[in-house]
Amino acid sequence: MSKRLYSLIAFLCFALFANAQLVINEIMYNPPETGEDSLEFIEILNAGNAPVSLNGMKFNAGVTFTFPEMTIGAGNVVVVAKDTAAMRLIFNISSLQFSGALSNSGEGIVLADAQDNVLDEVIYDDAAPWPLEADEGGASLVLCDPTTNNADGANWIAARNVTGKIINGKEVKGSPGIANAISCTAIPSVFIDAMNFSFNPKDITIDVGTTVRWTNKGGTHNINGNQTVFPANPASFGNGSASSAAWTYDFTFTKAGLYQYQCDVHAGMNGTVTVGIVKQYPSYSIPVVSTVDQQGVADSLGVSCELTGTVHGINLRPGGLQFVLIDGQNNGIGVFNGTSDLGYTVREGDELSIKGSIDQYYGLTQIVADELSIKSTGNATVTPKSVSILEESDESSLVIISALLNYVNVAEWKGDGTSFNVNVTDGVSTFLLRIDNDCDLSSMPAPSAPFSLTGLIGQFDAESPYDEEYQILPRYAADIDPFSSTSEADGLTATIYPNPATEAALINGLTGIKEVILTSMAGEQVWRSVNTDIIKLDLLAQGIYFARIVHSKGVSVASIVVQRP
Repeated sequence: MSKRLYSLIAFLCFALFANAQLVINEIMYNPPETGEDSLEFIEILNAGNAPVSLNGMKFNAGVTFTFPEMTIGAGNVVVVAKDTAAMRLIFNISSLQFSGALSNSGEGIVLADAQDNVLDEVIYDDAAPWPLEADEGGASLVLCDPTTNNADGANWIAARNVTGKIINGKEVKGSPGIANAISCTAIPSVFIDAMNFSFNPKDITIDVGTTVRWTNKGGTHNINGNQTVFPANPASFGNGSASSAAWTYDFTFTKAGLYQYQCDVHAGMNGTVTVGIVKQYPSYSIPVVSTVDQQGVADSLGVSCELTGTVHGINLRPGGLQFVLIDGQNNGIGVFNGTSDLGYTVREGDELSIKGSIDQYYGLTQIVADELSIKSTGNATVTPKSVSILEESDESSLVIISALLNYVNVAEWKGDGTSFNVNVTDGVSTFLLRIDNDCDLSSMPAPSAPFSLTGLIGQFDAESPYDEEYQILPRYAADIDPFSSTSEADGLTATIYPNPATEAALINGLTGIKEVILTSMAGEQVWRSVNTDIIKLDLLAQGIYFARIVHSKGVSVASIVVQRP
């Protein structure tokens, strides 16, 4: 046999193999229109691994159309429709236009080559097992899997891809121009959005047999997990060329392993699906996973775990989660989920079990929650720890600053419902008081000073080492406790004479005075002295002031009235 004859046989075999990969993949035979069914269409998929020339191929039953000189790439589709303008309007795709019409009661569609050899044939029907919604219900017929027998109605479903277009009270559903790979029986349980040049969530871990649904929420995107692009993928998946239509794409993962995929038209828009590797959450105590190194970086960064504790405070992220979990020894950690509240309404006193991974945000160690469960409700909060400084060891713990605090500048208190920071001082140290807009204090006027302060320790340090910028966040208005104008320490009452006074006054009844701080009614510090019982008033405006007196027996507070002639 000659080499030329071998070559001819090889060519014919290749051509027949390639042609055999052309599959009638989607049919809209009875759209919900009145009169002319302008949205009738037939979609052909190249299910093979090589491009196929369509030159001279034709539909010679059902409708009439002969393909021009054109090629369909591997995994791509071509749509032949009754009205190309209607297809562009409803589905936003380009199509070729056939003659004739598809029968509303069912008929055979035959795709043949130029020599009238049948390449694929589908005899659809408007009765079961063919999906009934395709008979004027608004949906097209969609082949679930191009490797199955498309002559069997059980292998087709009514389209799920919505267009947002309503005709005669029915929404048009279909995915012309997008390759199909959806299960006829499986219901998707994991959902991913394609929008804003990203997939959300970008990386998922699922069990074998899970069906994932991608939905295009805006823009021109596609799903490409083909092994020609990602050779290490255990199997190929994807929905063909990118489209701006409101498409959905389902794929059931039946093989374990790591799958990568991308949107072909947007660099960096990619994701992963890890199948069959179930994420483990070993149970740890909060102190074990909340330690940091010398640079303030969490030692357990990225560790998956399960933590148990009691909710303290409120949720600072509506629509998501941001609160503090504290154990019985006042060891705390932040809890965060930026996109979901996991079906939980945050309530102080709930004992929770939280599964997630350890993360860090501006120095604040937190667990990003994947799952949570309520173990009990109505539990007491811990007794706040008395502190005089804010430091790493108390991060996310409940603390109290018992020393009398005054505003450094009361004008920092906005009280307009937004989030803001206020500097307060005990006369020695300055503390950053953080008021979140979700706290009731955010829309209240500045509490009277001096006051004691209870709250949760946070951190917002933008630079390594993460050992500064600690904050105290009151949970609600009751955490700021103004002092009365007089108080006692070990039975000793502070008195000031004369009172009212003009130039100076003397503190009586106390010994070992270490410090005296005067504040205005607005809480602003106006005068300070050490180791003296004399209060200088000559530079102060007329009004009422509070004296915070630190002495050998404790701290006392008294008021003094300054008069001017």
